[in-house]
Amino acid sequence: MKKLSLLTLALTALLATQTASATVVFTNFGPSLAFDYTQGNTIGNDFSGDNLASGATFTPLSTNYTFNSLTIALSCFFAPCADPFIVALTQDSAGQPATVIESFSVGGGTLSTSGSAYSPIVITSISHPTLSAGTAYWVTVATSTNNVGSWDLNNTGDVSSVALSYDAGVNWSAGGNPGAYQIDGAAIIAAPEPGSLIGLATGLLAMISARKFKRS
Repeated sequence: MKKLSLLTLALTALLATQTASATVVFTNFGPSLAFDYTQGNTIGNDFSGDNLASGATFTPLSTNYTFNSLTIALSCFFAPCADPFIVALTQDSAGQPATVIESFSVGGGTLSTSGSAYSPIVITSISHPTLSAGTAYWVTVATSTNNVGSWDLNNTGDVSSVALSYDAGVNWSAGGNPGAYQIDGAAIIAAPEPGSLIGLATGLLAMISARKFKRS
């Protein structure tokens, strides 16, 4: 029984290598989630007949991740804002936001007033999509013309590509500076091949049998 327990422990240890570790996939916040709350990209009504939306891009470098959460510096000029803000994780197409992977509705009334210090909001993923290494993704923010919001800027010198929309995200062009945000995920570690598990189990069983035969 003791030998079989060792076998179980060994197999458990091998399978445990599949466990994902939580990490920051991307951030342009400063220490303690610092950002520039005195200026930002306008979201919603710009008082010129436009409905502004903004997007910023990031690329996981060398590891695939499960998307867990997004932290973003989002505020409202005339708090409380009347309508929700739509924050989305999207695919990239030719350097612009494209197909939505997952979207979130953030109540306008939950946002702090622009221009004053506040804590960024944390949005938790429900579907936990995979973020593939070397693939560009976008975070976008849009709302209605009933709101005048702000995606406040990073203060770390991040100059990643930024997308600007004048029609709430229907069409995009380049422009602006990146708002402050952070992507958190869990690194995906490749599961061991079934053959390696079988090989390990066979080897351990053979070792146990050999020791049992020798003892007999």
